[in-house]
Formats: sequence, C-alpha cells, structure tokens
Amino acid sequence: MLNHIVMWKIKEDVEDKEKVKLDIKNGLEGLFGKIKELREIRVETFMETTSTHDIALFVKVDNEETLKNYATNPLHVDVIKSYIKPFVYDRVCIDFFE
Repeated sequence: MLNHIVMWKIKEDVEDKEKVKLDIKNGLEGLFGKIKELREIRVETFMETTSTHDIALFVKVDNEETLKNYATNPLHVDVIKSYIKPFVYDRVCIDFFE
C-alpha cells in the first residue's frame, strides 16, 4: 500500500480559514467511492500549535500508477482548482510504501 501525505499552509489574507479547511476536507473526502483508486482518504483540519502547516491529507492507494491515476482524475483536479489552489501558498508531499 502506498501512502500519500500532503500538507498545505493557508494564505494569510484568507478571511475565513476554517471555512476553507472545511471545503478542502469535504471536497477531498467526497472523492472516496468516486475515484476507484482510493483505498483510504482522510483530511485533518485541527492542527496543534506546534504544527508547521494548516491542513493535511492522508491517502492510501495500491502503487505509484494508481496514485498518478488519482492525481490526474478530473474529479480530483476540480477539487484542487476550486478549493485548494486559490487558498494555499505552500505544499509539501511525501509518498512511501508501508
């Protein structure tokens, strides 16, 4: 199983960061059952003050090919364009097999 973890920082000028985080969470978690490659998907929005980022995505897929299929799926791309890209300024990612 391939783990895909992504973290973002919300732009400082965003007025309602909690709404943005909720929209991202609902958008991404709403993909489960719609994108066949997804084995698990979870978004964490309540970060401790020691955290360096505002929101984190945890995805499990079978392998690198299925990760690419998920990443390029039009439903996923639409969530990125609508709910993520306009509101974040930093993204970090790590992928690893368990």
